[in-house]
Amino acid sequence: MYTIARRGFPDLVFDHLQKRSNHRKRVLDMGCGTGTSSRQLADRGFVVTGCDIDGRMVEQAQIESVNYAIEYIEAPANRVSRDDRSFEVITAFSSFHWFCDDSSVSELRRLLRDRGLLFVVNKNDHSEIRTIIRDVVRAFSPPTISGRDAKRNYYPDQILEYNGFDDIQEFTCLAVEKYSVQEALLYAQSTSVWNLVAEEFQGRAADAVARILESHARNGFVEQRLEIKAVSGYR
Repeated sequence: MYTIARRGFPDLVFDHLQKRSNHRKRVLDMGCGTGTSSRQLADRGFVVTGCDIDGRMVEQAQIESVNYAIEYIEAPANRVSRDDRSFEVITAFSSFHWFCDDSSVSELRRLLRDRGLLFVVNKNDHSEIRTIIRDVVRAFSPPTISGRDAKRNYYPDQILEYNGFDDIQEFTCLAVEKYSVQEALLYAQSTSVWNLVAEEFQGRAADAVARILESHARNGFVEQRLEIKAVSGYR
């Protein structure tokens, strides 16, 4: 589901990364999930180690990356089993909000070589899909937890500055992702907020999301308009 529903990142983001990395090649892709970003990095000539806390994601990444020379490891962001200064670049594609705490960022600093680059990318949804998902989740989950959002008060530039990174830069570009209604439903079910829906209500919630998505579809597709923002800084 996750692999089908999730898209990669625009070439412009990797163009910017290559400029910022300045020939640095050894990359730790933190929160790699099923390896979409890891494979895009490898396609750009980086030597990639993908890391995720979810063993099922790591297993799927290994399956889908069978034709790539990518190493995958299972580990939490605050305890990665690699030597100090093992990597020249650390990337986090749509994942940094899960491990931007002091302990995890300190571990990332430990893993980076001197003047190594931390490169954080987020997709900010400017379309109706995010609102549709959240409205349905709120209707089918307890009110005490339905408002949880890992990205609340999340400012990567401030986090990097607070943790001693310098020459911090932001890069922004726009993108549009197209989904069939079924793909958009799978996307909804792959989001973290979907886990707030009790298992016995997930079928009804999926039907509700599908009905709303169908009403928003044009020529059979739902468009997700995105602002892609990359924030990076040097150790």
